[in-house]
Amino acid sequence: MSPFRNSFSTCMWIKRIYTSSANPVVVQYYSSGGVDLLITAIGVHTYVVNDGGLNSASSKFTTPTGKWFNLCLTWSLSSTTSNLYLDGELVATDQTASGKSLTTGGQLWFGRGSTSWSNSASRIFGGELYQYNMFAEVLSAATIRKIADGGLCFDLDGLSETKVLRWLDILKKSRSGSVTDTDTGCKKTLNNTRESQANLNETETELRMIKEQLETLTGQYETV
Repeated sequence: MSPFRNSFSTCMWIKRIYTSSANPVVVQYYSSGGVDLLITAIGVHTYVVNDGGLNSASSKFTTPTGKWFNLCLTWSLSSTTSNLYLDGELVATDQTASGKSLTTGGQLWFGRGSTSWSNSASRIFGGELYQYNMFAEVLSAATIRKIADGGLCFDLDGLSETKVLRWLDILKKSRSGSVTDTDTGCKKTLNNTRESQANLNETETELRMIKEQLETLTGQYETV
């Protein structure tokens, strides 16, 4: 987690399926410094660098069970500020301790945590997670709105050069517990989008070449 010691943004899509958990833990980063990152599916106990939480946002987490919603969390050491966004809307802001950065050398957990509190039956997340990515910068509110408005299949490639932790890389890691891969239908959509963009770029190149040729011919005609 060293690239994120002083600033980061993390965005993901979450779908709750089971509601038996009181405070389902979606993501937890635990190190020798304690729990430096905690994100739950209902907003309670969500925080950065053990700051006490963004609990004021819990009333905003009203997305029905079985429906996807977008969540983004940003933080920087210099501003000592963490911001929580739900479907592109800023729903909570909290101040973190001055000089407190993320501790490296820890573990990132999904769907449960490593502490006795976060690993209890009432904290286990029963649902789906998609496109969890971490950026080594604070994304702007406009960019986060763009991600949310783009929907589940929004193409994040090229969005930021600081995307260090990629969803596709996470999927390659070993797992434990009851975890299965499901098809969101986005792979085909993303491939079609990228193919269309490639065709558009090719068309623009051809048009630019034609324009240059016309300008050259015009210059030759004027010369004659």
